[in-house]
Amino acid sequence: MNDLNELESVLGIDFKDTNILRLALTHKSHSFPNNDRLEFLGDSILNSVVTNYLFDKFNDATSGDMSRLKSFLVSGEYLAEIAKKLKLNNYILLGKGEIQSQGDLKPSILSSALEAVIAAIYISNGLKDAKDFILRQFDIDSVPFDIDRNYKGKLQSYVLKRFNSLPLYKTYTNGNGYTSEVIVENKTAALGKGNSKKIAENDAASHALKELNII
Repeated sequence: MNDLNELESVLGIDFKDTNILRLALTHKSHSFPNNDRLEFLGDSILNSVVTNYLFDKFNDATSGDMSRLKSFLVSGEYLAEIAKKLKLNNYILLGKGEIQSQGDLKPSILSSALEAVIAAIYISNGLKDAKDFILRQFDIDSVPFDIDRNYKGKLQSYVLKRFNSLPLYKTYTNGNGYTSEVIVENKTAALGKGNSKKIAENDAASHALKELNII
């Protein structure tokens, strides 16, 4: 395991108890005790913080709107993207089998480790630090409220029908997020940004559809 002091700096948390952080990064394939119980607690804390934030932030939103956005924010895919950004894969303790199968890059292991880290922050430093960490790393305000709208699908259908081809996406990291360039007929149609590849590409597709006066 790499130096936990480095990870504390990346997380922006000065742990009062680094042993709990080490436990949060111990996968069940490595040893017992492991992060299984912490993952359970972290999942509950994450859901509570996100739910309360959405309720306070979006006064005019329906429960369906908030549920869809919450489902995205706490999804394994989104958690894995955040875990990769924090480079948690460099610190997770795995058994030999998982090491050989590159378990440190598996979305399920990454997302579980992130939830366990959230629980570790809560146990070590309290709810305020855990809440601040979630709101800082999940960057909820930057996630489009209409994330459930499939702009990529709409653009693909339009381009396929109009040009008998498919849009192409060139997506790359940009600071702490991603930038995506969508190309239609060998020309850049639009750019998009987001905290994950999925959001960035969907954002690019949305801008392209607006340029084409489709939406």
